[in-house]
Amino acid sequence: MGGAAEEGDPKKGTVHVNVIPMIDMLILLLVFQLTNFATSTFEDAADILAAMPSYGQSPSEEEPPPDAEDKIQSLTIMVSKLSEAELEATVNYTTTLSGAGSLGPFKIPAEFDQNNEMYTILYAELTNELYELKKNYPTHKSAIIRVDRNIRYEFIVQLMDAVRQKTTTVGEGAERKVTEIEELFPQISITDTGRDTSEDS
Repeated sequence: MGGAAEEGDPKKGTVHVNVIPMIDMLILLLVFQLTNFATSTFEDAADILAAMPSYGQSPSEEEPPPDAEDKIQSLTIMVSKLSEAELEATVNYTTTLSGAGSLGPFKIPAEFDQNNEMYTILYAELTNELYELKKNYPTHKSAIIRVDRNIRYEFIVQLMDAVRQKTTTVGEGAERKVTEIEELFPQISITDTGRDTSEDS
């Protein structure tokens, strides 16, 4: 092919445009479009239309596939301080199929250990409920613990243990031994509720 333009009569100042390259490009584009249309099927278009949501129906309202697995999307344990020696916990969770759910509230008392000079919270009820939840959603591993700002640091550490694993023990005092440890939700994030409850004596 020649150049994009050819010189005409230099005295008259005319220029002749060579449109042959442009025609070649248009023919190539036309062939490409026809080939693409020929390889597609009406079934493909039907699949696209079937995947579109119905008018007035949001995607979240569509029914999931019959073989879809129900999974936890979020799991949050809200912990409030009732007194110096008592907490209250509520478990809130959201799943892909069942929607929102909650457990509790659970009272979590604390005992003062004279030997170690520190409080120990009794979180067995909370752990047992989380254990039952874990059996229904065994693949979920993460949890968020939200606590009031003035909850003792040692309480927060013990709450993490309550959410992280279920420990089975036998015996009392110095004879106490751990017989089994079962994982619950080991990936834990800590945040505060924004509340600063008053100190109770």
